[in-house]
Amino acid sequence: ATFAVGPSIGDWVDRQQPLHAPTVAYAVQNLSIAASASCAYVALSISGESSFHIPVALLVIATATTARLGSVASTIAVEKRWVIALCSAHDDEVLTTTNATMRRIDLTCKIVAPLLAGIIMSSFGERAATVACALFNIAAWPAEVVCLRAVYRASSHLFTSREEVSSS
Repeated sequence: ATFAVGPSIGDWVDRQQPLHAPTVAYAVQNLSIAASASCAYVALSISGESSFHIPVALLVIATATTARLGSVASTIAVEKRWVIALCSAHDDEVLTTTNATMRRIDLTCKIVAPLLAGIIMSSFGERAATVACALFNIAAWPAEVVCLRAVYRASSHLFTSREEVSSS
């Protein structure tokens, strides 16, 4: 899906206002993860041979794919557009350091999240882990939006349209 739709997502991000694109992208990502976790909860709750297993599994896949596409949009909007805009007044070393820091944060999350999910599954069961995943993603979105707005308000003058950048 990323291969097929990725360029269209990049075009969409480029046409949006700087604050709108990551806000929508994080909403799609977080709500899709919550929906996928909810579908997984249903799948885990279905007992025995049921005709609902395949449709629920397809819903898990569809919502997880949508979450991945939201992730692509948020990566383009924040890591590619915002970081460059925020570091544009500085030298290349600041951009390199910021990119390295963002990558460290990303990799840490990719290590810690499955670890926490495993701990929750081992301690409270698989369904509890799906509920925790859904609730965390629903709760995270408002916090992400607050942080995005704070950064944007503090430095909105750094965001210029693509046309202004290419003409200078």
